[in-house]
Amino acid sequence: MILPDHKTKIVATIGPASKSPEMLERLIRAGMNIARLNFSHGNFDQHAEVIGRIRHACKATGRRVAIMGDLPGPKMRLGTIDPDPIHLVYGSTFTLTSEDVIGSIRRASMSFEPLPDVVKPGDRLFLNDGLVQLLVDRVEGKEVHFTGPRDPAALGISTVYQDLALSDNLDVVANLYLGREETDSPIPSISEEQMEKRAREVLKDLNVTTLQSPRLVVASLSGGQRQSVAVARSVMWSAKVVMLDEPTAALGLAQTKQVLDLILRLKDQGHAVIVISHNLTDVFQVADRVVVLFLGRNNGDFDLKSASREDVVAAITGAEAGKAAAEPAETGTAPATQPAAEA
Repeated sequence: MILPDHKTKIVATIGPASKSPEMLERLIRAGMNIARLNFSHGNFDQHAEVIGRIRHACKATGRRVAIMGDLPGPKMRLGTIDPDPIHLVYGSTFTLTSEDVIGSIRRASMSFEPLPDVVKPGDRLFLNDGLVQLLVDRVEGKEVHFTGPRDPAALGISTVYQDLALSDNLDVVANLYLGREETDSPIPSISEEQMEKRAREVLKDLNVTTLQSPRLVVASLSGGQRQSVAVARSVMWSAKVVMLDEPTAALGLAQTKQVLDLILRLKDQGHAVIVISHNLTDVFQVADRVVVLFLGRNNGDFDLKSASREDVVAAITGAEAGKAAAEPAETGTAPATQPAAEA
């Protein structure tokens, strides 16, 4: 018996509908090269019977078929939870323990006892086929503590992502308060009036004058206005450090100036601003210090009071100082490295 000449191989999963001797022969004649068995289901006796049928079908057809066993990983199951179900809030903290405890919204037991020994801070665990994602914060004895992205915010660190993470179908006020809506008491209802008042104050403090109303839907705003909303959201919750990822990417000249002015206002108000950008013109307009990463390492730390554009470009391209290649054209396409500018 020989394998077919074609390079492409066909893998077929053998299950209840395909494990009969007749169907196995049909699959082999149709071109199946590898029979996959899922060991997450069934028992060893059942799998042994299917393997015997596959071998018999190979002899009957005169063809060779490989058998691939898909082995399951460790089965991790949560213990008893009361009340059940619980709702994990995005960004909240949660603890998994190998001890036998009644689970709650803060802590739950799980069946995989070696878990504290095989995970480390920074690892990610996925529950419910990836629907729930947990980030390991620390391991203490038999307990694994998980955290979320709200922890940096609690320390005064805020990030404005390149895609801005805004909801186009909501207005400016709703975007500023997304997930942190203020409520009236004693009846829990969203305090729209108070939220709008606070939104107007924040936009005024940042001198955002291009927005006619904070009740405008974000989908109707320009790129510069959207960036202003994203920055306002980051600073209205007492952020001390604001990180901006490519804040002027895909913006026109007028909108770029608007964003750069906003960065300078943040600086004047005492915020530390970190700008990740490939546009050296923008960087030199707003930054006091530039750090260049090249191939995953720090390739230069410059004080712009004394450093020249040539020095920075040399670090970006990996060239020696004073022998920098021609500066890349600023066409919106990022070079292999990007400077992080500190305002």
